[in-house]
Amino acid sequence: MKEILDIVFDKDTCRDYKFVVAGAFNINTLENDKKKYASMCMFNLYNMKASMNEPSRATEETSICIDNIFCNFRVEHCQTIHLHMSAHHTLVIEFPCESVNLSTPNSIQNILLQRD
Repeated sequence: MKEILDIVFDKDTCRDYKFVVAGAFNINTLENDKKKYASMCMFNLYNMKASMNEPSRATEETSICIDNIFCNFRVEHCQTIHLHMSAHHTLVIEFPCESVNLSTPNSIQNILLQRD
């Protein structure tokens, strides 16, 4: 992950873009441990913050936040919704559209194509 973020944020053409990185990172952000600290530090290097601070996966035995959405812009609202399709909840964020450029720079498109 850090290699991709290094490439993306090293590009002068990407300096003014807003980014969203979402996924099942398998790092419980509700726990205070080394894995959480290392991942938060990595994303902080790129001015990206975790949006979720509530459980994203719940079973009878556990309630953890291993899925998250990282953004380098202000998120107005975030929540999880349990659709009862799996133990993972759906993550939803809201942000003002006028502050986000939804186009993808060609340099990022090329990076993603090279990784396939």
